[in-house]
Amino acid sequence: MAVRQEFENIGLPPLHTSLGEVELSKEPSAIQMEKMKQRLSALGFEVLDDQKRKQIEKIKTLLVEKIQSGDIEEHFVLSDFLSSKLHKEYSQL
Repeated sequence: MAVRQEFENIGLPPLHTSLGEVELSKEPSAIQMEKMKQRLSALGFEVLDDQKRKQIEKIKTLLVEKIQSGDIEEHFVLSDFLSSKLHKEYSQL
């Protein structure tokens, strides 16, 4: 909620926000991105620009959500789970 509000405050209302992700309807300007980085940093968050870092954060988010849901099957296979959620071969992850 705090992240959504910060985006709205600088004129970039998100289409969708979830843990670790924000989807915008338009590309933010360089000034807006700098403001957002500063505001999110003040809240203890950071903007991830690097694709590898984004992927790592996405994996962490998926794992946290899976564990918190308590819906872990008896024969849960982590590699299959991550591959299906991220639509990539596990070796690429």
